[in-house]
Amino acid sequence: MAYEAKQSIPFPLETVEWRWLAFEEQLDQGFLLNLRCLLVAMKGSELKQELVPLQAFGRKAKVDLVQTKHLLLADHLWHFHRNHLKDSLPGDSKALVGLDMGSSSTELVILSPHGLWSRSLPIGGDHFTKRLVKALQITYADAEQKKRSIVSEQDALMSELPVVVQDLQEEILRSIGYYKSLEPSTELCGFAFLGNGWKLPGLKETVCADFTTGELVTPSSGGNAEQELGSFLAEASGASFHHAVGAAMQRLGVGKHRINLFPDGVAFGTSKKSAWGIDIGTCGISAVRLVHA
Repeated sequence: MAYEAKQSIPFPLETVEWRWLAFEEQLDQGFLLNLRCLLVAMKGSELKQELVPLQAFGRKAKVDLVQTKHLLLADHLWHFHRNHLKDSLPGDSKALVGLDMGSSSTELVILSPHGLWSRSLPIGGDHFTKRLVKALQITYADAEQKKRSIVSEQDALMSELPVVVQDLQEEILRSIGYYKSLEPSTELCGFAFLGNGWKLPGLKETVCADFTTGELVTPSSGGNAEQELGSFLAEASGASFHHAVGAAMQRLGVGKHRINLFPDGVAFGTSKKSAWGIDIGTCGISAVRLVHA
């Protein structure tokens, strides 16, 4: 993989932290059809800069896992919604689309048993707020409050947002269209919407309407989130804490994508005896100081 890393990473390898992961092999009558590998890298200088505030706390804020948000999102999807992929077969696989809306961008992850594809879309929750600021000539704080007060698609404020919705739809369609050109035989079996930005009434349904296949995935639709977390925590983890939940699962060694970008870091955490206590802290750190590659 060192050769592939040199070809793919536009920096000297000694200046970056890079890791790779092989996905499940696709076999046909015992013959290897395809072996896909995931390559993740981050500049060492940026990583050290992100770790400085946490390391200032010493042992009270011990960091032993650094992960990209795309892999944390993918682990959350895999752990709680992989039932949607259970009938996937080599050469005719199913994939789950995860859309994580933050304040300034939306992260798109397409996850299958044999691969992972991701892209950042330059539209997030702030764009809806800024649209209301411009349309209503009000302050950002007032616009944010009005946006959160929308309870139905018939609300008069929704008439000011179609431009942003259309831009987001186009970004998603363009990205998924490109993915389908790479994986024409893959069926999109479901769409999981994560992040508080998707609470805008009708937004999730509007995005799903652009596709002839794929259902709207919720914590109770074929996954095991409610059984493991309870209905309230399952909903909360999808809305706000999916990165932290993904980090906790990786830290406990139950994640699918076992990569750790921490310098000289191990793939998993410490012993199982202390894992739960430590992972509570890891969840909190992941939620507020997530390192983005």
